[in-house]
Amino acid sequence: MVRFESPGTHGVTAWCLEPHDLWVSKAIAGRPKDVEFCRALLDRGLVRGARLRERLAQVQGLDPRVRAAAAERISTP
Repeated sequence: MVRFESPGTHGVTAWCLEPHDLWVSKAIAGRPKDVEFCRALLDRGLVRGARLRERLAQVQGLDPRVRAAAAERISTP
């Protein structure tokens, strides 16, 4: 989790998923809107492929087909 505060939060602290963890969860879900979101994070340089591979490898009990599809999203332009 990553702490987020700004003047717009008016003193409220938000705790958000770290971008690589968010990417992995969206890539595993695999819905079209999630795939688009994952691509946008990659295109904008907000996540790094090496770290995504590390995080994806840490997910336990994942169907190998889902893991392969998520891994493909890391390198597919």
